[in-house]
Amino acid sequence: MNTDNKTLELKLGELGLAEKEAKVYLASLELGSGAVQEIAKKANINRATTYVIIEKLMKKGLMSSVEKGKKTYFQVEDPKRLLTLLEEQEEGLKRKEEEFKKYLPELETLFNIAEEKPKVRFFEGKEGLIAIREDYFKAKDK
Repeated sequence: MNTDNKTLELKLGELGLAEKEAKVYLASLELGSGAVQEIAKKANINRATTYVIIEKLMKKGLMSSVEKGKKTYFQVEDPKRLLTLLEEQEEGLKRKEEEFKKYLPELETLFNIAEEKPKVRFFEGKEGLIAIREDYFKAKDK
């Protein structure tokens, strides 16, 4: 499969990488191992910004550094690490969902005691149909 860099940048963005992070990641992937100047040139991003981005990618476990003589070279980790990053994000979302579920009854109580509930609601599009269906089944259960 021959995918262009723009498509890969978009896919990396869907995993949570910022646009410049995706560019630096792809440039490093193509170079294999390189000094910050080489990576910056390949990614078409200035050197100072590239340093900051590399640090962020290292914190995410997507890049590492190697000292060779007096120079520091940077390289990407195995692209499979992106799956691990995605799994970590998924676990984080599950934790947030469980945490939110603890407070949902309290929010529903506040919603039910509100004096002025809307008497007319407007729905639009597919999301509106879904909301109507959910309201219908909630009312039916009561």
